Amino acid sequence: MDIKTLSKIYHNFVSELEKATKGKTTSLPFIVHELSPSPIVEEGEVFQVIVIGGSVYKQATLIKNGKGIEILEKKEEQLTFRTEDEFLRFIDLSLKKDVNVLALNFAYPIEPVFEKGILDFFFNLGHKKTLFL
Repeated sequence: MDIKTLSKIYHNFVSELEKATKGKTTSLPFIVHELSPSPIVEEGEVFQVIVIGGSVYKQATLIKNGKGIEILEKKEEQLTFRTEDEFLRFIDLSLKKDVNVLALNFAYPIEPVFEKGILDFFFNLGHKKTLFL
């Protein structure tokens, strides 16, 4: 790619981000929030990540260690959900027994939930602590 094309891509991307932060229509919707001031995943803790986008599901089990994050297991599958109950059952069945933190990433817009003016990341599935990212 030449520098003119790269410059155009860069400026278009910045423009989309600026529109999104002002709540305007954009192809890059996102939720503005602050990250937790303290780590959610402890050193040596195993956690799980699930990415859902369209009909693709990706899952990884990871461990946080002094060097960063190590992937213990990962997989990818095709799937679809017809109802909210199907989705929640899928999440419940996908949770690893030895995992306390689940990070979910949706590749499509979701409706944020705020509690006392702060984005609410957590919901409860039995004994699991679940984190929306």
